[in-house]
Amino acid sequence: MPNQTKLELLSFGDLLCTDFSPLNITTTLQTKTIDNLKQEIFIETQRIINEFKNVTCRNYEEYHLERYIQTHQREAINLMDKTSQYLQGLDQGIIGQNIYEQATTLYQSIISALENILNYIEKEQCKYFDLSVCVPDTYRIGSAELLKANLNILTAKLKSKAIDPALQQIILNYITAYCSRQSCSYKQLIYTKLIMSCLLEQLSINKDIDWDKKMMIGLIYLNFNTVTFITYCKRYIAVSVSAEPTFTTQTAKFSWYIKEIKKIHLKPNVAYKISRKPISELLLDYINLEQLHMLEVQNQSHEKQPVKDLTERVEKIDFKLPLNLSVEQLGLFTELFMRAKILLIEKGKIMTTMNFFSQHVTTIGTDQISALSLNKSRRPNVRTTQWMKEMLKTMHKVLDDIEAE
Repeated sequence: MPNQTKLELLSFGDLLCTDFSPLNITTTLQTKTIDNLKQEIFIETQRIINEFKNVTCRNYEEYHLERYIQTHQREAINLMDKTSQYLQGLDQGIIGQNIYEQATTLYQSIISALENILNYIEKEQCKYFDLSVCVPDTYRIGSAELLKANLNILTAKLKSKAIDPALQQIILNYITAYCSRQSCSYKQLIYTKLIMSCLLEQLSINKDIDWDKKMMIGLIYLNFNTVTFITYCKRYIAVSVSAEPTFTTQTAKFSWYIKEIKKIHLKPNVAYKISRKPISELLLDYINLEQLHMLEVQNQSHEKQPVKDLTERVEKIDFKLPLNLSVEQLGLFTELFMRAKILLIEKGKIMTTMNFFSQHVTTIGTDQISALSLNKSRRPNVRTTQWMKEMLKTMHKVLDDIEAE
């Protein structure tokens, strides 16, 4: 692919670094009218979109097209974030009221232009659109505001249907956590909006039904495979089975849940975490494990008495090792262990290792660690490095104490 076709957004980038930069914006607005500048932005936007339309008609390899589209997607996001920073950094007291208003209008026009480019890519070039890329800050903030507005409606509807408070908390905590994020991918944004819209639609039905069950089925359909919701479902099943009076009815109840779960067809290509097993499989694995446990208990006692410890076992099965470390500190420990050959990691297996830690340990302030953020934390900041040096001194002292015992 010719080099010039890869940098269609270079004109916007150059303008943001020169004429439209905070240092030069006053001079630019004094030499050109705001209407002329807006017209130039509009013309350039249309030119870029037309190039995107034309490039798909050319005889390029698939991977070239994908790289071309995703390069522009990332660059448009970077330019939107940079323009947003310029907009937030405007100081009316320094540049004056008139220039401030014009600069605000100009930056908003650039953000809208880049947003139009991204929207075109997302709708018309969706095949190549990278959902793992972080959305622009303006998208994230705007979506968070909309979700916060709907959150009050969702909270009221959940309460009006007398949904189990524990299930309510899981749902509301998820939405609230998203709204407070400092960054998120398109995939996370789309999934959170989908959760909100589907729940509001379900809760709008005025029928006397088992709302806890309906909410659970809806979330399973959307493959809401968070650790907290999976644990809730397991506990729900365990409590239900434990209430059965005999071993035979307990076994039958487990079999009934297997059939019910298999009836739920998950929404294709949708999940809270795609890399994790689908929630239906995780629940079926859990039931199979508990059925084996029940058989083992019966074989030991030689009596077909109901099994009593199913509810308690849910907590043990979902146990995670709690660490008195932050994500950054755990990341640095992992890096040291790998370099010291204490953790023997095969080439290409680092992310598998990070994923293992994210699934089996908790850190200070969070029960769910992102494998990606943990991997990034292997390159620590100065503060974490200094903490590690002090920790090693403490460990050395502990070793001296052990030697002296």
